[in-house]
Amino acid sequence: GLLCDQALTLPQRRAFSVSPVTGLKAGPFPVGVTTLQLDDHSRRDPDGGPRSLQTEIWYPAEDEALSLPKNRYSEFLGRGVIPGSIDAAETADAIGGYRSGLTIAELDASWPNEAVRDVRVRDPTSSGWPVVIFSHGSGAFRGSYIYFTEYLASQGFVVVACDHPGSARYTQVNGRVVKPGGPRSERAQMEADRPRDLLFLLDAIEALAQGADSRFVGRINSSCCALTGMSFGGYSAAAALEKQDPRVKAAVIQCPSLMSAGGRLTDERANRKTPTMIMLGAEDTVIGEQGNALCRKFAETHEGPSYLLEIKM
Repeated sequence: GLLCDQALTLPQRRAFSVSPVTGLKAGPFPVGVTTLQLDDHSRRDPDGGPRSLQTEIWYPAEDEALSLPKNRYSEFLGRGVIPGSIDAAETADAIGGYRSGLTIAELDASWPNEAVRDVRVRDPTSSGWPVVIFSHGSGAFRGSYIYFTEYLASQGFVVVACDHPGSARYTQVNGRVVKPGGPRSERAQMEADRPRDLLFLLDAIEALAQGADSRFVGRINSSCCALTGMSFGGYSAAAALEKQDPRVKAAVIQCPSLMSAGGRLTDERANRKTPTMIMLGAEDTVIGEQGNALCRKFAETHEGPSYLLEIKM
């Protein structure tokens, strides 16, 4: 397996259909999903109070999930419990900005969810399911990458992803809809907050496994963790590696915006040992050739195990 021997040693129980996004078959386990708000009391939000993170957790589920209804897109948005929250999601500066006329009802009908909400967590066979912490790209949110997060959970990982307030296209915290803007969205602030968010999530999932949430007690191995993310999330994962947390055993950084923070991380980083895969697209027009050059250099100058996956047209 990627991190430990837990994820890929259990017998296959089922065969999912091929993903319409990736073309890959899912792994042997049904997938569950749950939403939590996690509060980092070591940091203060510009609005007062702790930095609060709306967080999704995908996990291997018991077989009962196979016969239960799948999660719907609106459940990432709190089912519209907050008055006006669905309307706010459909505006051009939020989810509706992905395509003119896009509605949450349409996404409820078409979003390719496989996970089942709040179904029981499957018991691991040994030391607990390993953990993957995922960071979304700028202008996305935690539910944007289910083709990846659900796939990992089906292979035997507990996958944790938050909305990064200030950077997420849409999130909800403390009963309020939060969109980009204000001090949270200043570039230097986001560059500082995002890596700290990832390591806070690891602390939080460890606390859940140690008794804060009975669903996860004894079922998670938080000492066996990988960090990953896309674009700004890839930068966030790479920057979080600098803390050299011993629980983090690997990283997969996808199209990382290594130009962030002045582009210094590639040359100035202290952690060149943690096994890392760097993924990039040669035709990527977002991070561009400068970003791709930094990705290649990151891989070339890494001293521990490193892998460069470059997709060319």
